[in-house]
Amino acid sequence: MSLLQVDSLSLGLRGTPVLREVNLIIEASEIAGVVGESGAGKSMLGKAILGVLPRDVTVTAGAIRLNGTDLLALHPRARRAFLKRDMALIPQDPLSALNPCRTISAQLAEVLPKGTADAKMEVIRWLDAVRIPSATKVAKSFPHVLSGGMRQRALIAAAFASRPKLVIADEPTTALDVTVQKDVLHLIRELQRETGVGLMFVTHDLCVVAKICHSVTVMHGGRVIEQAACTDLINRPAHAYSQALLAATPRPDHAGQGLEPVPTALIERMIAEAGDG
Repeated sequence: MSLLQVDSLSLGLRGTPVLREVNLIIEASEIAGVVGESGAGKSMLGKAILGVLPRDVTVTAGAIRLNGTDLLALHPRARRAFLKRDMALIPQDPLSALNPCRTISAQLAEVLPKGTADAKMEVIRWLDAVRIPSATKVAKSFPHVLSGGMRQRALIAAAFASRPKLVIADEPTTALDVTVQKDVLHLIRELQRETGVGLMFVTHDLCVVAKICHSVTVMHGGRVIEQAACTDLINRPAHAYSQALLAATPRPDHAGQGLEPVPTALIERMIAEAGDG
């Protein structure tokens, strides 16, 4: 049984399709990348899985199963309890995701599993695990005192400290500079290996996908365009859109070669095909 199985999921916003028959499977201990341009539907898919869709967006068809449990069939209260126990999110903006009026320690302590013997020491242990220097001092600090990289590390600690089965990372390196991005990606991959959780990594950056993901789902316009093992997609993309995304991505193995923008004619054709469908 797969850890996460999304079957023909469709979302609508006041009658307008947002996602169209999206299928996604994530196995336990797998890092599954979901990639595409802004507006492709990546983050909306993550919100649907987490059960935090905007009020006007509704599920119009499909199923979302975590370890065989159909999340959409659960009562909202039961679903919240289920997701709080088994899922976690690493958000895109670490500053807005943290409560500015509470210390890092207080916020991490909230996500620890029930029955944790010494919450304060457990918080310190997780801050050490994400390589935050002076973890005891940082635990007592408020978010505005920390750098963007340290805030993101604290949120990574919070996600894994809850001991979930699935972590959804929604473009967690977007707000960070390049050198910090590299360290954060390494940290996420290392913690994922140590804990064995399944991880859905949402990004627009195929270079990031190539570094840490086992499988890739390419999205555009609320639809899945291509799904493949990461090495297969990077080396032998089947769909013209995947090929165009790779051609527009800087790659160290293609040093000196120019980048090609995604052809307008290709996008227009894909939009027309989606309309016909």
